[in-house]
Amino acid sequence: MKVHLDTFHMNIEEKNFYDPIKMAGKLLNHFHCCENDRGIPGTGHVNWDEVFQALSEIGYDRWLVVESFTPEIKSVAASTAIWRKIAPSADAIAEEGLKFIKEMARKYLKA
Repeated sequence: MKVHLDTFHMNIEEKNFYDPIKMAGKLLNHFHCCENDRGIPGTGHVNWDEVFQALSEIGYDRWLVVESFTPEIKSVAASTAIWRKIAPSADAIAEEGLKFIKEMARKYLKA
């Protein structure tokens, strides 16, 4: 069994982003990158430097997944409590989120 962390839920449940990632260490197997409002990574108040510093220190080299939702898909929006537009489009979430995550990975992670 391995660990899956998610910055949206870490924002709610944890005191910071660094310590849980460090605690997971080599057991961390999957990581969702999501802003505090489920929007585009890098546009809210998630401390991404803390996230990527910890990922770097544990030698994380697996998937970084942009996780977000849009209100256009009603059933998903209802189950995830998305009641307002959080980005211009689903494409913007994917494109801008990927760009941001790649920039942070280049800054902190050895590729």
